[in-house]
This record gives sequence, structure tokens and C-alpha cells, in this order.
Amino acid sequence: MAVMMKINSVPDLFNELDISESLLGDDLRADLDRDGFLILPPDNGHLERCGTSLEEMGEVLDALYEEEGDLGGWEGLEYVYEREPGKLADPGAHRLCNLINKHPCFRSLIAMPEVLLAAHHILKNEFRVSAVDMREPQKGGGQQKIHLDWEPRMKETDPFDCMF
Repeated sequence: MAVMMKINSVPDLFNELDISESLLGDDLRADLDRDGFLILPPDNGHLERCGTSLEEMGEVLDALYEEEGDLGGWEGLEYVYEREPGKLADPGAHRLCNLINKHPCFRSLIAMPEVLLAAHHILKNEFRVSAVDMREPQKGGGQQKIHLDWEPRMKETDPFDCMF
């Protein structure tokens, strides 16, 4: 039986998961500040502790895409775009949305210490996860469109409201 824990703040979360702020070293923080993103190496240790693996995630993604096809990428987009018959949500890419509600293996991604620390470093405030989505550009699919999922900051000194 799963035990539910009450987490009231990011420091409570880090304490409960035994995450030290030093895990995201100065070099990675500087990379994040300079580039706006991090490329983290696969950490099968974390995934194994969560009872999953990259291989399992790949198999589940393949099965979900086989089942949902191009419709899987439309979840959440219907509020922004009008869906037309045959129109792809993201031309040139396979896309699946709402993964944490489709298979438990994806819940491990939202507990990765480096991801949580990066979110806290960028947002500098309390945060919550709203979704885990997958976007897989296809070979020969052309350039991917850049888009905003949130209101842009008006000044560089404004805080960030969300991250992807």
C-alpha cells in the first residue's frame, strides 16, 4: 500500500527526498543560467530506485504512440488550436501528452533530484508539476517550431512563472 506524504513546501520536499542543494553543482547552475537548459545524463540509478528504467519508458512510449497515434499529441492543445481532420498537433514529431497519468513509470521523472533542483533554481519559488509530455522529432521532419506555452517575461529581471 502506498503511503501518502504531506509536502507543504519545496524545502519539505527536498528534506523528504533527502535532496541536497549541492547536488546541482556551481558548474551546472552556471550552465543553466547561461544556456537556459541542462542536458542531464541518464540516471538509471534513480530510475531503478523508482522501479523503472529507460528501456521500460521507451517500450511504454512506443505502445502509447501505437495506441494513440497522432491524437495523443492533441491533449491540452485543443484549448489553443482548433483541431482539423488530418491536422497534426506537431508536424514532423511524435507527441504524447499527460504521461504521468498514463503510466506510473513516468512519475519517476518528476522526482529526479537534478530536475527538482533545476526547477527551484530557475523559479526561485514554490512550484508544482502540471504535466509530463513527450515530443520526439522525426528524421526528415524539418525544423521544429519554437513556441511559448506561457506569457513571456516583459523584462529580463522579471521572475519566471514556469519552465519546460
